[in-house]
Amino acid sequence: MQNIGLKKSFAFGTTMLFIVVCTIPSINADVSELNICGGSILYVGGSGPGNYSKIQDAIDFASDGDTVFIYNDSSPYFEHVEINKSIILMGEERSSTIVDGTGEISVISVFADDVNIMGLTIKNSSSDGIYVNGSNHIDIIGNVISNNGRNGILLKHSSESYVIHNVISSNDNTGIMLAVSSSNCISHNNFLNNDIHALFTTFSFSNRWNENYWDDLSGRSLKIIPGILFGITFPLVIPWVNFDWHPMDGPDENPIAIMDTNMGTMTLALYEDKVPVTTDNFIRLSNDGFYEGIVFHRVIDDFVIQGGGYDEDGSRKQSPYGTIDLEIHPDVRHVDGAISMARTSDPNSATSQFFICDGKQPHLDDSYAAFGKVIAGLDVLGDIASVETTMKHGMQDWPVDEVIINSIIIVD
Repeated sequence: MQNIGLKKSFAFGTTMLFIVVCTIPSINADVSELNICGGSILYVGGSGPGNYSKIQDAIDFASDGDTVFIYNDSSPYFEHVEINKSIILMGEERSSTIVDGTGEISVISVFADDVNIMGLTIKNSSSDGIYVNGSNHIDIIGNVISNNGRNGILLKHSSESYVIHNVISSNDNTGIMLAVSSSNCISHNNFLNNDIHALFTTFSFSNRWNENYWDDLSGRSLKIIPGILFGITFPLVIPWVNFDWHPMDGPDENPIAIMDTNMGTMTLALYEDKVPVTTDNFIRLSNDGFYEGIVFHRVIDDFVIQGGGYDEDGSRKQSPYGTIDLEIHPDVRHVDGAISMARTSDPNSATSQFFICDGKQPHLDDSYAAFGKVIAGLDVLGDIASVETTMKHGMQDWPVDEVIINSIIIVD
């Protein structure tokens, strides 16, 4: 542990403060560069040997932990997809990798836990764009979900799922419906032109709505999300509400980073609109695979977790792009979960190294370049921050058991 005085001084001489990240290319990246940690990759719609022509065929052949990657070359895919395994379903580029339900039943139905759906346009169902029933830990990230006859997304008997960074638009009933679904996170989505943007019903408790854009919201500092509780023994209907306490002023067009570690996954909002040079440097390194396999080499509970420049054996890794200038924005502060660049005593010396704040660190504001924050996975951040540390490779506060980045996916 480090005392308060040391935390506030934040002076390391020529030592950089930084955090670890492993990399996977962006959803828009060249698929040949993909390096998804864990499981096999099954390809759909490409021209190479072994590619499947239908998404469902690839899912049927997949095993838990696999990734089904869908090229946009053969888009649109006119299918109704059922997922009954714990897999990643990933499109090459969300605006051009289209799964079309042909005006019939739900486009994608999920009946398994631990499913990730990202990088797709999901549209044209008479029912739901994505239907989740009895499944938990479902991540719906970075999709366009539009023009469905009932709901863009229906979560039914689902908990601890994340709906992040989607465009949910022009759905006839609701953009997202939660039914008997609790402890879910709905964050950083754009809700546009739905009949009703969001609704929850029938014992859906403790759901977190935060920093979404709602096109029907004007002049208010919070978004009211209606809910209906149905009586069990008679048709009593009781209206109730949830709130998005921090709705966005305009559509969210910033990228996010999905950082997977051997201790869990964190999703980070990146503020490219406010801190463009710093954010683009991080994205470029991530897409290059620079951070892959790097460890969190310096961990201090209630302060920061650090990485970005050391492998497990203590060998140093240098950015190929050199230094970037210090970039500060008054609206991007060192809040709990903030990601920020490390540097030496020279303000313009940041390269690849970065840190994530475990708790608010306001004494770092205006001295270090914060450029995003954790929007899902603060529990993982806390777990990493509390690991046992020791002196290793000549450095203090190195975790006894290595904390390793498996992958980073940048979702535009």
